Amino acid sequence: MRKILILLLFFGFSFGQVKSIYGVYSSFNHTEFIRSVILNSDNTGIYTLKRPGNESNYDITWEIRIDKSKNGESSFEGLLIMRPTQKYNDFSIIKKNFKFTDLSKDYFQDQYKEIFYDFPLYTGKNKILYLWNIGDKFLDDTTFILEGF
Repeated sequence: MRKILILLLFFGFSFGQVKSIYGVYSSFNHTEFIRSVILNSDNTGIYTLKRPGNESNYDITWEIRIDKSKNGESSFEGLLIMRPTQKYNDFSIIKKNFKFTDLSKDYFQDQYKEIFYDFPLYTGKNKILYLWNIGDKFLDDTTFILEGF
């Protein structure tokens, strides 16, 4: 009986871990067009766009769909879907590819940070969230790199 309990606990800890990206993020690779997003653990949040002379905030709900083929120890990828909680004239559902990386678990964290320090808005945090348009390539001109706090 005790062996069965230990086995069930093992499987519960091994396969029951849910990956999530909740947190507070701000982009650092674009200085004129900044995105920030608050992703609460209850799947609500705030999406903010800052442009020169204009800032827009949107209450959202969000969800992720993880691509199991791109799931590693320090990072995972998938689809981020953000929906407005009320009707806005300039905002509808946003679907973005995402990659979440925890640099504290990444073997190449020093090299990443060395590259990121070239961006004046990067402050040295370990949670990195990449967002890019569906159909575009990862790390092309449409990719926003956000730092988690």
